[in-house]
Amino acid sequence: MTLLLLSFGLVAVALPAMRSRAIGADPRWFARLSTVALSLGLVCVMAALATSATIGALHAVTRVADDPATHLAPEGIVGACVSAILLTLMLIRGATIALRARRVRRDARAEGWLGEHRNDGSHDLVVLPTERLFAYSVDGRDPQIVVSQGLRRMLDDDFYGFVIDHERAHLRAGHRRSLLIATVVEGLLPFFPFASQSSMALRVAVERAADEDAAGEEPARRRRLANDMVRVSSRARVACGSELTVFRAENLTACPRSSRGGVAVALAGLVTLFAGALAVLAHATGDVSPYLALL
Repeated sequence: MTLLLLSFGLVAVALPAMRSRAIGADPRWFARLSTVALSLGLVCVMAALATSATIGALHAVTRVADDPATHLAPEGIVGACVSAILLTLMLIRGATIALRARRVRRDARAEGWLGEHRNDGSHDLVVLPTERLFAYSVDGRDPQIVVSQGLRRMLDDDFYGFVIDHERAHLRAGHRRSLLIATVVEGLLPFFPFASQSSMALRVAVERAADEDAAGEEPARRRRLANDMVRVSSRARVACGSELTVFRAENLTACPRSSRGGVAVALAGLVTLFAGALAVLAHATGDVSPYLALL
């Protein structure tokens, strides 16, 4: 049963890497579904490890017959020990990643005395006095959009508005949580090759989703923004992410296609995985009762 639950989790983690054209056509839906898939997969993997470790510990303490231990956790006591070690390492690693992300977000926030601050209602727009080229958003109680003065001078009004709307879309959609989940999955499952691929797919989808919210549907403007994106990236000499910038620009030239059928299939698949994981956990809880009765 624990192996089945682990399989459910790994399949869920792998789903974003196997992105279909139908889902990938609409990055906003793809970002949402990928976030759910990675979250579900991580929970299933950790639940499988916790179940294996718990059954092994109960079996060692009560010393009852192997059944139902063999049925629930065929990996045996050695597997239970390995599961306990892996689960402990994953919890420590996950806490470390979360704390680091919190520290990065705190350091990224611009203090009130630094730069020009203007409140736009839902967030604080900050222009920092530096020629370095950057723009980012900081969520939280007092969300901020931070732009460098150098970038502001480089951009015309239309593309500057696109950049601000792009960061505003990140804040509205809560994309920081999606990016954190991608980082956690990538950090906790380094042995699973699809983990890094799915995490990268989610990061790309998040950027494309913000582009779509900011670009609108006017074809002429989308083509102009795409050209400006490549031009600005080239002038800024972006060392990393240049391929992503070109990919984003190419996808801006046309509005995303409708993907209701693909979304429905993906949702059905996620619901099936979730229901299967719940059924496995419920079955394991019932079969573990002989151990609990002896404690």
